[in-house]
Formats: sequence, C-alpha cells, structure tokens
Amino acid sequence: MFHFKTIIASLLFLFKLSVTSASSVKSCAVSLNNCNGNSGEDTRGGRISNFSKVSQKDLSQIKELLNLKNQTTSAQLVTTAIEINQTDILNAATQGNSWVRFDGTNDLMVMNIGTANNSVAQTWSLPIDFLEYFEYYSQYDFLSPASAPAGLTIGGATHVTKSLGLDEYDNDIDIYDYYNIGFSTVSHLGTSFDLETDVDDTFDEPDFEFMRVPFKIGDVINAVIQKKDPFSNLNLEKRETTLTVDAFGTINIPGQGTFNCLRGSYVENVFTRPDESSPFVLKSTKNSVGFFTKQGHYIYANVVSISGSNATLEDIAFQTIMPTAMLSASGKVELNNNQQGVSINTNESDPDSSAILDVSSSNKGILIPRITEANRPANPAEGLLIYQVDNTPGFYYFDGTGWQMLSSTVPVASITSQNASIGESIISLGKGQLQKGSTFIKFDKPRDDFEDLTINIQLEEDCNGLYVSKKTREGFEIKELKKGKSNAKFSWNVKN
Repeated sequence: MFHFKTIIASLLFLFKLSVTSASSVKSCAVSLNNCNGNSGEDTRGGRISNFSKVSQKDLSQIKELLNLKNQTTSAQLVTTAIEINQTDILNAATQGNSWVRFDGTNDLMVMNIGTANNSVAQTWSLPIDFLEYFEYYSQYDFLSPASAPAGLTIGGATHVTKSLGLDEYDNDIDIYDYYNIGFSTVSHLGTSFDLETDVDDTFDEPDFEFMRVPFKIGDVINAVIQKKDPFSNLNLEKRETTLTVDAFGTINIPGQGTFNCLRGSYVENVFTRPDESSPFVLKSTKNSVGFFTKQGHYIYANVVSISGSNATLEDIAFQTIMPTAMLSASGKVELNNNQQGVSINTNESDPDSSAILDVSSSNKGILIPRITEANRPANPAEGLLIYQVDNTPGFYYFDGTGWQMLSSTVPVASITSQNASIGESIISLGKGQLQKGSTFIKFDKPRDDFEDLTINIQLEEDCNGLYVSKKTREGFEIKELKKGKSNAKFSWNVKN
C-alpha cells in the first residue's frame, strides 16, 4: 500500500478530517481546522498533487452563480441558540448538491467576531466584498452510494461525495468519500481512488465518529492529529485542536442574506520532534474562528490580532451548498425540486401547488431579459417573453409564428390619415397596413364618443379578411381573421 495523507471534506462542511496511514497500520483523528490555509493541495505521499476540479468554471463564474442561486434570506435575531441536527445535515447532503469551498488568500480582513457568550445573541456581518478575498475553489458532489464504481464501494455508507484530483503526472483521479449520517453521529467510513493510471485503491478505515449530532452551543470537541512526514514516513508532527461552540446569533452574508448561526473558537497547538524517540515540543499556537449555519454555510479564518470584538483575520475560507448542475462545465443551469415547484421569496413560504415557479415580494418586481431587436433568439419557443429596448421598446412574446407586443396598443403601422369633410358623416379616413396580422390606428385626438363610431375597412391586398377587434378613446385595433399573420394593406374611414 502506498503511504499517503488524506484530506477529507466533512459532511457538514464545518471542518476537515486528516487521516494518516502506513502499511497496514491506520490511525485516524479529526482535524477541526481548515487544513492550515493550504492552497488546496493534498500531498497524499506525493501521489495526489492537486485537489482542484477538472473542467470547472473559472472563479468569477462561480461567484456569479453563487449570487444567482441564492434566495435572499432574512433571519430574525434569535433569543436561544440554534442546533444543527440530522435533518439539516441530510438537507445539505442531498444528491444533486455540491459543497463548494473558496480559499486562497493571505490578505487581511477586519471583522467584528463578537465574544464568547452562551446566553445573549449577537450579530455578525461579512464585508460586502468578502468574495474578492478568494483565488480558487474546490468542489465536492453528493452522489448516491450506488453511483460509486463497482469494487470501490464501502459498506454501510448512506452518502458519498465525489471530487476530482490530479496525480503528480497530471492524470485525473476520481476521489470518493463515504459517510454514514446517523441520528446522533456522523461517521466517515473511508475513501476510494479511481485512478486513470495505476491500480485503483480503497481505504476502508476503521469507522470513527467525528461529529456529534446535534451540533450545539456549549459543545467542546477535542482532536489530536499525528502526521507522517511524506519523505521519512515518520510521525514528526502532532496537532492538538479544541473547538468550543461559544456564541450564537445571526450572520449577514452579502448577496445571500442573514442566517441564524453558531460561532466556534479554535485553539490549535502544533508540536514537532526531530525523531520518533524524542518527545514532542510545542512549536506554535494558533487561534481561529468559525461560523456555522443550518443551511450549510461555513466561514473560517485565523485570528491575527484582536481588540475587543474586532479582529484582523487571514487564511479565510468560505463553504456553501450549490446545485451541482450549476457548476457543470457546459454552463447550463438546471434546477430540479422533485416537481414540487420553486419559490423565490423572503418569507421561506412554499410554492403554490399549481406553479413551477412562484415569485413573491412586497416591494420588488421581476426583471425580464432586456435585448435589442437584432438580438432576439433565432429559434424562440412559443410563449417566450423578452423586453425589447429599441425599435418600439416594450414587452414582446413569440406566438409560434412571430413576435407580438404586449401593450394596451399593438405596434402602430405606417398610416397615412387625414381629416376630411366628404359628406357630413365621415370624420376621418386613411390608409394602413397590417404588421404580422394586426395594427392600431390612432385618432387625431382622443374621442369620448368612440363607442358610437362606425369604422369601415376596404382590403387592398389578399388576406383572410379584417375586423375591428377593439375601439378606445385613442383609436381602434384591426386584426386579420383566422389568426392570420399577413402584412396586407387596406383603407379605412370613420363615421359618426
């Protein structure tokens, strides 16, 4: 067996697991940090050099999609702390979701991180430009256990994540992590590697509990990690980490909303030694802070300095849940809510049973795509709606044959009209032309007696026939019979 170090994404996205192995001896421990702010690389004894997603979108696209997919959520300030329970974990780990983690910056960020307080709710807010702190992202897709390759499965798993990596020769590796989500515990069962070259590996580690459910205020989680040096294969470094869930309240995530959350404080002591016969000696101590929501958000950062509740932070990481389809290289966005419809609102209400999309707001509207006439879709679907910004701006829909304007009036055709005194009954006459089966002719001035007017039409070109479909104070609408779409010319007169 190859010697390796595995960095595994935890199911709740609250922390990572570090698992070490040598020959047939395996030792496992939970790491509550963010892998020390590394750049996403995973040595695995030199076999796996990169943990990044292959054929992924660039970071700017992912940031745009992050804003696209999120409904703005507004949480009320709670008076008691939330708990992250099994239902929350299962909702995050649904097949078709992906965990997306943003990393890669040494820039400093200033933020009010609050203080330890188990009884009084607090409010926190990320900087408005916090996404600009990140330089890359990693992606972990949730699959059903049956989706894993035959021969690489691990028994007892209720959930599987798949990520893509590269070996030292830039060959693709499919990485499968297996989990069991129980009522009171979440266990990691092992990791499999589906290699493009070399022999596939399955590492079925002894099951171990790395999280208690529910995750709640007052929890204290201790972990000890002993890491093997990839060159000497000796245990020369040890990390002792304590996570204390010590505060609660709400956190504002720009572009996504405000969420009830828990705060955790980390203390990590790093010990080293020159050889395995020597005792470990404390090398450094690091303090970090994390924020956790029931919806699967996780914000983590190292604390550089702190004054009161204001902290200077570095090695910032942000994790969230996104639909896997949004992250595909094709760029297509597919939302599937098990045929129950999709709701967009600020009160978390369910969609109406008759609607595939239910949008509601007390003070906002829907912005329809705004395009020029020249950029109308080449092969529009019947019923497609756009807002045209030029050449008679307005809302247009495609009726299966042509584009029609949605308005109190249809597009006005080219009309030559004049006032006349031919006899005493004709008050106006002129010539007109249909535009794809309809047109609207305006009076010279509004008329209150429009309902009493008689309108005569004389065809000058062949079509299905014409009729007056509507009369208003401003004029009258003419349409072609049988839903015709011709551009036939005609003459008209109006009598009182």
